[in-house]
Amino acid sequence: MWYGDVFSAMIMGNLVHTSTVLLRRERLEKVGGLDASLRLNGGDYDFHLRAGREGPMAYADLPTVCFQRARPDRLTRPEYSAHMARNFLRTLVRT
Repeated sequence: MWYGDVFSAMIMGNLVHTSTVLLRRERLEKVGGLDASLRLNGGDYDFHLRAGREGPMAYADLPTVCFQRARPDRLTRPEYSAHMARNFLRTLVRT
């Protein structure tokens, strides 16, 4: 378990699997919700960057999720790659 400032590390990419997030109500109220303009893929990166900017976070360096990519029912399908890249760029430019 690690606790501290993860914001700088998250600029390099999302360290957070959304299904494993626990967030205090106070942090959510500071951050606000997901940005609906980041459609299809990548909205969680923006959200977690904003959460990380608000203060220290805990990070458990453990395998907690079995992550699958490019399945027919997933947002990680190849046809969504351009959406994800565009949303990541928009997020970084705003940040």
